[in-house]
Amino acid sequence: MSSPPGSLSPLKRRHNTLLVASTSTDPPSKRARTTDAPEIEQPIENSESGSTAIIYAFQNPNDTDEGRDDKVVALSSTEGLGLITGMNCSFSEMDTEGHAQRVTTREAMKVGTGTEIAYPRHIKNYVEFMTVDQARRKTENPNWTIVPPFPITARNVAIFLNMETKRMSKSSDGQSIPGTRLGVSAIKQCISALESWRRTHEHEYPNNPEALRPLRLDSRIRTHETNAGATESERNAEAQITKALGSTADTYTEQELIRASVWCLRVEGTDQQVHLALRDRAMILMTTSTAFRGDNIRSLLLSDLYSQAVRLIEAGLDATAMALVLFSDQGKTNKTGRIDEQAAFRHRHPELCSFELNK
Repeated sequence: MSSPPGSLSPLKRRHNTLLVASTSTDPPSKRARTTDAPEIEQPIENSESGSTAIIYAFQNPNDTDEGRDDKVVALSSTEGLGLITGMNCSFSEMDTEGHAQRVTTREAMKVGTGTEIAYPRHIKNYVEFMTVDQARRKTENPNWTIVPPFPITARNVAIFLNMETKRMSKSSDGQSIPGTRLGVSAIKQCISALESWRRTHEHEYPNNPEALRPLRLDSRIRTHETNAGATESERNAEAQITKALGSTADTYTEQELIRASVWCLRVEGTDQQVHLALRDRAMILMTTSTAFRGDNIRSLLLSDLYSQAVRLIEAGLDATAMALVLFSDQGKTNKTGRIDEQAAFRHRHPELCSFELNK
């Protein structure tokens, strides 16, 4: 026994209406259309198969008025396919516009953060590695199919990180520094740079599941990142040994300091420009002759400086040398207000002497 029409839910009534309309050999009745809907064309018969193709769609699928009959609009196959094609084109254009706006916003967010320079450098290293690596594999195996660097996937990045975690650090001119390797912060930044590119361009590869998967969800990427942190103490110990053996990778060489010092003394211009050059020279040389960092030097006052005769027992029982003593109660390694004292002596090279004291 069928239920009265008024007792059916709106969803059930729509289902029944669509079922009746799709099984009927006649076009939908006027009762199945809205009063203001245009007249529905007769179904188009396929001349080859003799079949009739009609697309039925609810005109108002959100209607919950139980006092009305469901409204169905019938479209021919040509009209329906045209509507779907046009809608897909509109969706595609809107998606492209939305993603372009998102990329622009993400690039603007990087300005002033330091990543606007660092991230492209990591991407450049990745592309160069993939190009060389694939060329090598092709040479070793002529049947090898070249794998492009893009899209960025965990598979490609894992191979890249295996090299990146072992290579030597590079100087500002791109030269490798013997006895060094990248630290955990550099590895983390590298992964973040590659993940940022992947996330920014993932909409360009909607049918590639690997391009849509975050890098850090892959066990290979997590292993490289975890291992970099676990071996950081070992890397620091190696760096200290390298410095003790005479490496100057992290400091200026003596000749570089002499050139900088002489350049400051040769500055020409107004009195203010000359004074600034002398100030800069004193700050540069003071950091090399003491254990003070740049931020410690910049916060010093004249009242924090004094001179003192320091005994040099190695030179003789009565031998002394005048030293400039600096007071400091704050800095990167001093957050508790502890009073630190550092002394600087005259340098044997006048160009590298940061001060002048008279006995």
